[in-house]
Amino acid sequence: MYRILLSILAFTFCLTANAQSASEAQALHDKGKQCVNEGKIAEGRSYTKKALDMRKQLFGEVNEDYITSLNNYALSFALENDNATAVKYQEQTMALCDKLKAKLGKPHKNYGLYALNMGRFYYLSNNIDGAVKYWELALSSVEKYSKMYESLLEWLAMIYSDRNDKENLMRLMTLTEDHNQHELKKECNEPKCMLARANYYATKGNSVKAKECFLRVLSMKMDDSQKAEAYQAYAKFLANANDMAAAGEYGTQSAKLILKTQGMNKTYASQLYMAALYYHIGKQYQQAIDNFNEVIDFYKSQTSTEDNKGDSQQSSALRKIAECNKGIGNALSALNKFDMAVKAYKEAVAYYEQYEPDSEEYPKAVLRLAKAEKFNKEYDSSIEHHKAAMRLFETKGMSQEYTDAASSLKLCYFYAGRAEDVEYNDEEMLKARNRKLDNIITDEKANLQMTRQYLGKLTFARSLATIAGCYAMKEDYADAVAYYRQYVEAVRDAIRDEFRMQSEKERLLTWQEEQQNIKEMLDLLIMIPAENASLQADFAAVAYDAELLAKGILLNSAIEFEKVLQQKGDRKMKALYEETKENETLIQHLRKNAGSDDGMAKILKLTQKNQALLLQLYKGCSEFADFTNYISYDWKDVQQKLSPKDIAVEFAVVGTSAFDDENVIKALVLTSEMSQPVALTVCTLAEAKSMQNNESLFDSSNSIVWNKLKPYLNGKQRLFFSADGVFNLIAIEYLSYEGKPLSEQMEVYRLSTTKELCYSHKKVATINAILFGDINYNEDATMSRSTKQAISTMRSNGQHGEFADLANTKKEVMEIEQILKSGKIKSVKPLMDREASKKAFLRLSDTKINILHVATHGAYITDEKNTSDTEAMSYSLLAFAGANLDSTGVVTAAEVAKMNLRECDLVALSACETGLGKMGADGVIGLQRGFKNAGVHTLLMSLKNVYDNSTAELMICFYRNLMAGESKRKALIKAQQELRSKGYTEAKHWATFILLDAF
Repeated sequence: MYRILLSILAFTFCLTANAQSASEAQALHDKGKQCVNEGKIAEGRSYTKKALDMRKQLFGEVNEDYITSLNNYALSFALENDNATAVKYQEQTMALCDKLKAKLGKPHKNYGLYALNMGRFYYLSNNIDGAVKYWELALSSVEKYSKMYESLLEWLAMIYSDRNDKENLMRLMTLTEDHNQHELKKECNEPKCMLARANYYATKGNSVKAKECFLRVLSMKMDDSQKAEAYQAYAKFLANANDMAAAGEYGTQSAKLILKTQGMNKTYASQLYMAALYYHIGKQYQQAIDNFNEVIDFYKSQTSTEDNKGDSQQSSALRKIAECNKGIGNALSALNKFDMAVKAYKEAVAYYEQYEPDSEEYPKAVLRLAKAEKFNKEYDSSIEHHKAAMRLFETKGMSQEYTDAASSLKLCYFYAGRAEDVEYNDEEMLKARNRKLDNIITDEKANLQMTRQYLGKLTFARSLATIAGCYAMKEDYADAVAYYRQYVEAVRDAIRDEFRMQSEKERLLTWQEEQQNIKEMLDLLIMIPAENASLQADFAAVAYDAELLAKGILLNSAIEFEKVLQQKGDRKMKALYEETKENETLIQHLRKNAGSDDGMAKILKLTQKNQALLLQLYKGCSEFADFTNYISYDWKDVQQKLSPKDIAVEFAVVGTSAFDDENVIKALVLTSEMSQPVALTVCTLAEAKSMQNNESLFDSSNSIVWNKLKPYLNGKQRLFFSADGVFNLIAIEYLSYEGKPLSEQMEVYRLSTTKELCYSHKKVATINAILFGDINYNEDATMSRSTKQAISTMRSNGQHGEFADLANTKKEVMEIEQILKSGKIKSVKPLMDREASKKAFLRLSDTKINILHVATHGAYITDEKNTSDTEAMSYSLLAFAGANLDSTGVVTAAEVAKMNLRECDLVALSACETGLGKMGADGVIGLQRGFKNAGVHTLLMSLKNVYDNSTAELMICFYRNLMAGESKRKALIKAQQELRSKGYTEAKHWATFILLDAF
């Protein structure tokens, strides 16, 4: 009995001692964890070791608490970058976890965390296989949807991507998407969460959702650090959407907030540098230069610090300065300040020459310098630097860059007027280039499925274009055509999705990237060998669809959206639209004049407000109707609208050469009986330009244009064509064909695009007409009588800067008034003298006007080659009352474009050069675009200077024929014939005016 009692007492004492020891071990463990968290790694490790030893003595190694301390002990070594020791102890941790599971039948409660740590330590030790093994184990062990789970998905995806392991990457992407969808169901009312959502939607290619989230973030209350992060992310989003000017603004503001919160550091400099790149791409060149110079100042201060001299930090700083000098050189070149650009490039070249001669950036910098010298007419230096760059490119196997340098050098010799003195190693460079192209093709094709599923329709379409372009460069034309065919179908669908919820500006930015893809694709029209007739035939169909997609896509998007808004929208939506347009105008004005932080803050505030309004507007309109239907038409849709007596032609300028005689104009021909369109060469671009300047062009017995199409014109009665390039500036419909103007032998219709045939235009009763003429431009004009008389014979402003009275416009307007009234037009209102004002013209917006006739001076007044589309719309003008006094008497194409003239069936611009403008990728940017944008159906306009007397006669005859029941086309043809019968036989009198979209 006594022994039993002693035994019980001893057992009780043992339990009590063990409990005390276990408690002490836990205290030591906790103390070690606390020290490590406070950064006292060595001290924390010593406490953890004591806890580890105590737990081993108490419980042995196959014990949860011992394993927990062992994990922490391993972690302490990893925190000091002693990865080898960390791996050693973590491997023991994982081995004991396996034994514990065998013993207890279940894993350690923290097994997922320990496996994650094992993977981290292996990764830091460059044992990637080991990292993958344990991160996969951890992925199946940690709580699903937790932060650890999210990190594991990210790390594994990164490794599988680096390994090009498509199968596992696809699996991880699926798990990641499932995780993201779970996160999206949670409430999100704070900046960090909303910013994460914005970035997620941006990655997925859902720009509408991304924009919504970004705008919500930007409207939330944030401290300066949060604002810096949000601005940086939004700048990246805007850059991906090609809104580079805005991206530069947000990027710069982010940098300034970093400067405010963190001081002048590398993060600040890095963000400012990115903003400079955005500014440059957005053509805000001076802002880019300013940012680059600030970055240079920062890194110069770094190199002057004693602690940095001679070390890697100094080398990094010098590299950044060189990169900024390249950026400054690029911006100065864009501003045509080539002498200053040369100096900047020389700074960059000097750095690479001294510090990084093996870098691929070195020959690129040399080539930039050579190009700047070429345009600065320093031909000797330019030639030598071109050759130096080519040698370096060849040595480094940089084939594409070598080809670029060789092309630039050939131009340099041409500009210098010298014979070429260089040997080109094209064969070896071609082999090297093809190897690179093969790698790109392999990667893009392998990623296609994943791109389609996770990155959105537009990214997928662009991947197809990349593959097709690579095949084209390899001269594998069959595969190029196959992938371009897929691209056109994919991008048509993607653009429709993108455009539905985008503003006019955003549509422009989205389409800009596609323009280059379309251009490169159309180059196949001259690249595919003539002997490969079947492939040429196959590609003609793809090219025709590309032309239907590209021609006027932005103009039509604006027209169709406003049509939906006018027909379906309520007053509130229309007011909202007007407010967004006014805001955009103000933003552009502020950008031109912003010279302070306050000015930039106003821009950002107004931009955010306008983006929110635009989202509201386009969401509302999308509920009424889909305005993007016009994008879906292809050549088969056009063909269905053709009768057996019809022919449709899309002209296309094709070529990559800097020389006009090496580029061509192609005709894509379609008839009802064709199995697919046909492509044929009409002329070189040089020949077309010579036609434009040929005074006797319309006197020729035959033209090269229509003779090339003779096999397809025979037996046809109606021709529908859409011009491109210089053909927009030539009245090719009046060119001779078999001895007579083609327009007098068959019905010829000039269309904005042949898909006009697919549109159902609203039939409007012609009952209201407004006529402008006999305008008082300046009753106090100081021009001499002889000068006035000289230019009054022309309906342009000549070279004198003032608009002279047009004597015949009074007769023109009064006779047309009587003709229209006798033709049963109910309301005909002439506006003459001072009544013919700009204000009176602009008041026509939102009215039921059906015919608008303007007899005045017109002009396109710039010769600048780098004119933007926006500027071109301001340079195309019509003169109204008081035009010689100030701008209140001049109406620009930009102002016309903002009007609503959707009830107007015909606008006759009885003035000079009203059909001219800047040749843009989306068509002619000028008055014709302004009136089409305003909703006008048919335009009668001129392509050259016109004469006052013969123009008045032509217009009077035109309206007389129109009111007699002739079609617009027939009315003009008859008017031209009548004009010739009255003695105006020269083409400058009768062949100047054209009709657009008169079908």
